[in-house]
Amino acid sequence: MQEINGFSEEDMAILGPLFIQSSREYLTEFRMALKNLDTPDDDDSTREILHRAVHSLKGAALQLGIVHIGQLALAVEGVAKALRYSSLPLDPDGRDLMSESADRLEAFIAGFENEDSPQDPPADLLSQLEALSSRFAAEGEQKQA
Repeated sequence: MQEINGFSEEDMAILGPLFIQSSREYLTEFRMALKNLDTPDDDDSTREILHRAVHSLKGAALQLGIVHIGQLALAVEGVAKALRYSSLPLDPDGRDLMSESADRLEAFIAGFENEDSPQDPPADLLSQLEALSSRFAAEGEQKQA
């Protein structure tokens, strides 16, 4: 494993596999919540799970200094958080964008596992996530008040 964020190679030999395993679990939770969102299987906790899963992935990545994964997870979290406090449904384009983001996170995690050089998240993906987040944010702020 590569030395990251001041962690030694020995530290990363322990922390890296834990990060990979937990991140994949978070993505599984995220994908299940996304699948159930706005369906008859959607319950009151679906949006919370969607948000919590990507929030946890983001935190783990940034704590270890895996910036490219943390940066993308942060953008996805913005959408998930806005959705959590909104009652608006996620349209098919938004669902596709969130699914594409999960696929990209999964690829980044695999790249980290294979010790590939990190790649920055695509700027267009980040801007699309930001725009989607903004669509839900105003309605969510009204719901929180």
